[in-house]
Amino acid sequence: TAGVTVVRPLDVMGFEDPPYGHAEVTFDKVVVPSSNLVHKPGKGFEVAQSRLGPGRLHHCTRAIGIAERALSLAVQRAEARRVFGSNIARQGGFLHRLAEIRLGLDQARLLVRNAAQMLDQSEEDGERMTQMMQMMAMGRKGGKGGKMGKGASASGRSFNPTSHRYVRMALAQAKVQTPKVCLEAVDFAMQVHGAAGMSSRVTILPHLWSALRTLRVADGPDEVHLATISKLEIKKQRAKL
Repeated sequence: TAGVTVVRPLDVMGFEDPPYGHAEVTFDKVVVPSSNLVHKPGKGFEVAQSRLGPGRLHHCTRAIGIAERALSLAVQRAEARRVFGSNIARQGGFLHRLAEIRLGLDQARLLVRNAAQMLDQSEEDGERMTQMMQMMAMGRKGGKGGKMGKGASASGRSFNPTSHRYVRMALAQAKVQTPKVCLEAVDFAMQVHGAAGMSSRVTILPHLWSALRTLRVADGPDEVHLATISKLEIKKQRAKL
């Protein structure tokens, strides 16, 4: 495309991942044909924001998969490596930490599932409200008034106009907690591997660690999500007063 220049590839902690990695890109008098617009001019940020919620969950699910891979490598190494007369997998320190990692991963998985379920429900509620408003508008045009019939809430639930707050909070919780516990899983696996765990020529673990560490910044750093969680929690507690 005329005006678009890829200046150079940018590494993430030494990994470039060509040709799908990150790069420095410049845009000089780039013209986008009207046929290529995905929304009205000036609405690009709005489009990007609408996908951030699902995107954060995608990051979290991938992070859990990465952590599960790391945990498998840790156990394989522990079963094969002998120190002080026995396999690492038989030693109390390893077993204790393994249990803690498993607890953390399962807790993160539940946070992600809960956020995904709440996001789906909020979208369904939004579509239901849109349909209700359309029915009311049609009723007014037909002279039948704007009241909703008995079937308007067939689901048995009333639309909660503040539900998006709780969805935001659930997404933020998953986005903060999941990369942290998954990083712990990879760090644990690297520790079990010893010096070998530090070399990307020996094991994939350093690459997995860098990918997960990036997630604590991508799609909003931890500090932004923690601020969201705390502000919404204060609102929720104030509502009880």
